Amino acid sequence: MLFSANMNLEPHVHSLHHKLTKQLQHTMKKKFVIMHPCALVFTVLLLLFLPSLSLPTQESNEINLERSALLAFKKSIVSDPKDALGNWTESTDVCTWNGITCDNNGRVNQLSLIRQDLKGSISPFLSNLSQILSIDLSENSLHGPIPEEFGALSMLQIFNIRLNEVQQQVPRSLGMLKDLFYIDLSSNELHGTLPTSLLNNCTNLSSVDLSNNSLTGLIPPEIGNQLPHLETLNLYLNQLTGTIPVSLCNATNLMTIDLSNNLLTGTLPSETIMCLTSLLHLHLAFNYFTSDDNNKNLHPFFSALSNLTHLESLELEKNNIGGTLPETIGLLIQNLINLNLGANLIHGMIPLSISNLSKLSSLDLSNNYLNGTIPLILFLLPKLQRLWLSDNNLEGEIPSPPHELNHLGLIDLSGNNLSGSIPANLASIKYLRNLILSKNSLSGSIPSSLGRLNLELLDLSHNNLTGLLPAEVAAMNTISAYFNLSDNALEGPIPMKLSQMDEVQVQFLTPWANSEASKYWTYLPIYSPVKYHCHLQLALVSGNSTFHLITSVAHYPKTVFSLI
Repeated sequence: MLFSANMNLEPHVHSLHHKLTKQLQHTMKKKFVIMHPCALVFTVLLLLFLPSLSLPTQESNEINLERSALLAFKKSIVSDPKDALGNWTESTDVCTWNGITCDNNGRVNQLSLIRQDLKGSISPFLSNLSQILSIDLSENSLHGPIPEEFGALSMLQIFNIRLNEVQQQVPRSLGMLKDLFYIDLSSNELHGTLPTSLLNNCTNLSSVDLSNNSLTGLIPPEIGNQLPHLETLNLYLNQLTGTIPVSLCNATNLMTIDLSNNLLTGTLPSETIMCLTSLLHLHLAFNYFTSDDNNKNLHPFFSALSNLTHLESLELEKNNIGGTLPETIGLLIQNLINLNLGANLIHGMIPLSISNLSKLSSLDLSNNYLNGTIPLILFLLPKLQRLWLSDNNLEGEIPSPPHELNHLGLIDLSGNNLSGSIPANLASIKYLRNLILSKNSLSGSIPSSLGRLNLELLDLSHNNLTGLLPAEVAAMNTISAYFNLSDNALEGPIPMKLSQMDEVQVQFLTPWANSEASKYWTYLPIYSPVKYHCHLQLALVSGNSTFHLITSVAHYPKTVFSLI
């Protein structure tokens, strides 16, 4: 049945609900016996002396109706590997069933079957749970549509079916749930436009998560006016178009906005976000936003952020944002923990005021057009753990830490124009685990001091490094992810200690192809494939000296040697 945009759904939903109720009542009739009038009179007189006895009441009928509704739901489940519904039987009290909570009158008010690996559909008979406050069927394998009859659950406050395989459109009837304050339909297979009836009529909504579906169309323009209590709005990983509604400025309780991975356009919403003084997380990555003044001016947006004194996470990665970073950026958003501006069109130098972001844990400025040198102050930010500056136009030398640092775990400076030697003092970054300096113009030898680090990933490829591979670096048995020294000018033998890297997934060494002496070097693989998953034998010849490295990969099953 098709509905017009302004059609009143209540009669239709109540009609569906009435039919379901009649079906359940029909199955229950056989359980009741019609009493003879004389027997009924005797029973009434008996009750005068036995007040503890009572006739079946409307409430007991409702309880039986709820039992039948839940058993109908059980029938819609085709696989229950954890036996979550095993004690859902006619002979047991509903309030003792797994996942069921009842109120003081024995009425079902919560249904919670999280992560039970249930397969099947969501039965429309659940709409007969007229007192239910919360339904949580998240993290199962339920499919089919959300029942339209759920619009009759007038007391429902929480509805969570995240991480299932639910399909079709979000029913407009959910807009009848006036008490609903939390809804999570994320990570399903829903399609169609955003449910405007839900976002316009359920005015008590505090948290809305419709992320990771295939929803299309515009964000309702009046959403901020209709949902004054909204605190969380997650619509990421959909196919939404248009701009961010200005009305969100009126949803002043908002703490999280995540609209990432959509098809949204327009300038960064400076005027909208400046009203949201409670905002903690603003994620607009992977869209098509631009900055002011024909994509040349970031200052209005960052000035607007100065009102957001609680902002902890700002993600604008992979948009079309142009302009330079304001010199005062570090004064505008001092409580930031995560700042991601990667993969945009930002140019100019990295502002020194960024040193004021003393709470920053993750900074991503990669894939832009930044120039100038890398400020040492970035390494000295007291809580910075991850630093991405790759694929820019940065030049000069890599800063050398003046003292021991206890925070940085990842440094990626690859794809720039950095020169000079690798600072030996990088070894003072005590907890450094990932060091990526590839695709620069670094020269000199590899510092042996790097061997003191517990690196898991090391990439020094595509530089102008010379000399021997230090034995201390070759002996780093903590390397477990990636080890790449290719396309340099290294020389000499491959140290036998490399065989101790028993956890490494990929090794790119290629000294014979790197060195100026490569014309004197040959490598003689026993097997021809690029990636060896079996025994590997190499013979490297440099001048009149022959160096042999025999590594048995069978002894190191997690190791993949890639020789190119």
